[in-house]
Amino acid sequence: NTTLNKLNVFANTAWATLLDATDLGYGEVFYGFITSNGPAGSPFPTGWTISNPGTGRYAVTHNIGNTAYAVIATLFAASNFTVEISDRSNNSFTIATSTSVGTFTSAASFFILIRD
Repeated sequence: NTTLNKLNVFANTAWATLLDATDLGYGEVFYGFITSNGPAGSPFPTGWTISNPGTGRYAVTHNIGNTAYAVIATLFAASNFTVEISDRSNNSFTIATSTSVGTFTSAASFFILIRD
């Protein structure tokens, strides 16, 4: 089955920058890694950019052109930090990492963007 093969490749090989999930009933799935000091890690979608507007804030620019997408983020390592998506717009979103008391702090994270 094509879907199972794609998921096995996704889980068992080096990260790719795009997984075509149209046969799952969705649009495209993009994912990437953000280092704790702000630059894009590997993998990161081709043509996308990242900036670090402040401690614990990572602005990802994708230029999709609409908000028909969802973003999920998780921290790279276990910690007492939290991660959230904010400022989602037509062409970008921001990942924010903070301590349990809400202080922004630098932390590496992964994200998955599912486009409708």
